[in-house]
Amino acid sequence: VVIMTKPLVPPAPALYEQGVALVIAQTRRNLPSALSPHIKATNFLNNILAKREAIAAGVFDSILLNWEGHLTECTISNLFFVTSGRLRTPSVACGILDGITREIVMQLAR
Repeated sequence: VVIMTKPLVPPAPALYEQGVALVIAQTRRNLPSALSPHIKATNFLNNILAKREAIAAGVFDSILLNWEGHLTECTISNLFFVTSGRLRTPSVACGILDGITREIVMQLAR
């Protein structure tokens, strides 16, 4: 077992106050039939490619779409947004990992 750590550096307060710029990545999420999103693995190639797109565009991060063009997630984070006073997030059916952080946020929001 190899464990690598580094100090947690919290995001700058201005990111919370002013928001961040994002780009819709040309790179798409993998098809679930090709690589199951229910398996948390180290295969993040599409996320790495999408992050490179964000860097090239000079923005904070990329939003990934699935094979049907639906919102999924960012390169290393879940995607949440508020419309009409309701917290929303893409469904796991769109090809994302049903992860712990996403579930906790949804529980706390209830």
